[in-house]
Amino acid sequence: MEVIRQCPVAGMKVHSPVSCCTCMELFPRRSTSCVPQDWLPCPAPMDSTAPPAYPKMKVYRDKEDVTLDPDTAHASLVLSVNRRSVTATDTPQSLPNSPGRFNVYSCVLGTDGYMSGTHYWDVEVGDKQGWALGVTRESANRRGWFDFSPEQGTWAIQLSMDQYRVVNAEWSLLDLPQRPRKIRVYLDCDSGVVGFYDADTMAPIHAFTASFSGKVCPFFWVWSVGTSLNLCPPQPTMNCGLG
Repeated sequence: MEVIRQCPVAGMKVHSPVSCCTCMELFPRRSTSCVPQDWLPCPAPMDSTAPPAYPKMKVYRDKEDVTLDPDTAHASLVLSVNRRSVTATDTPQSLPNSPGRFNVYSCVLGTDGYMSGTHYWDVEVGDKQGWALGVTRESANRRGWFDFSPEQGTWAIQLSMDQYRVVNAEWSLLDLPQRPRKIRVYLDCDSGVVGFYDADTMAPIHAFTASFSGKVCPFFWVWSVGTSLNLCPPQPTMNCGLG
């Protein structure tokens, strides 16, 4: 008999297997055929402790298989062979000066972009600093000096000097109860939402509301030498480190 539980926070009935991103209760699985990544976060009520306008996440089934686009990577970034890891160095490589490559900021984009639907991916950040991650418009500027902000087509968070901040004009400070080692990026192209979670606990970090025009790509900025970001593959794994 299928188990139906009610989330005490969101007040909605849900089928297993689910995990509420607000009350953190993991409801029972419906059957042994259910796989760990088939989770359904409950929508947080507007009067909860979640950030203002935090996204009401929709059902998702498959984590995106995000890889890095070497044609966009700044010359100081080294990508792993499987394009799932990026590391900042102090020695620029000799690379073609293509118009799609970041030539000032040490950034790289995901290979694939999205124009519709809901998507999510996990990034292992570990204990290193000097990084930012999120999404950016495929058409956003990549050449020369410019500002990263939602107004310029980038929605991201960063960690630098032991402070988590929103990448915007104010560099708004984020107060997190604990330091996440893995961050989940959630993108809803149709509703115009970008959300960030601690991927291990599903605790909310921050959310943007936006109006997307055109394709949106995963975005990574790594500026501290030796810092790496690792993209977790879609299948369940104990180690997101990538060689």
